[in-house]
Amino acid sequence: LVLWLDDVQWGAESLGLVAALLEQPSPALVLLTLRDEGAPLPHLNEIKADSRTEVIHLEALDRAAHTELVNTLLPLDPETAAHVVARTEGHPLFAVQLVGAWVAHDLLRPGPRGFALAPGAQALLPDDIHALWTSRLDEAVRQLGPGARRVVELAAVLGSEVGFDEWAAVA
Repeated sequence: LVLWLDDVQWGAESLGLVAALLEQPSPALVLLTLRDEGAPLPHLNEIKADSRTEVIHLEALDRAAHTELVNTLLPLDPETAAHVVARTEGHPLFAVQLVGAWVAHDLLRPGPRGFALAPGAQALLPDDIHALWTSRLDEAVRQLGPGARRVVELAAVLGSEVGFDEWAAVA
């Protein structure tokens, strides 16, 4: 059994599952991915302290590997691909999300050397992945109407686990 839990910093309850699995011998490989966002996570220290745990810190991709990744996303025009590589600085998630945002906003056009930004299109080049997600959230809120921002703020304050009655009372 292979259990992959991605982005556990946003679903800390999954660490409770891993801690429970460590209490019993299990024929399982558990792979956790997380970003260190500074907030303490329940069970993380005990998971790290277990002799069966191996922690692997991943750095940004080197330029050659990152260029290869960007070139596998879409057949981009070399200038556009170089722009993505330079802007995303070895961070694969940022590259995938950035190109995905261009596709979602219909900003790419086929050209003789691959897809390039549409003429006159404003390139969506946020400073980092957080800025990209913020712009996506702003767009979603704009589409949903004036009350949506308040709902998103309430959801953020309530956290990832909210009972139906609690949500109904707040909404």
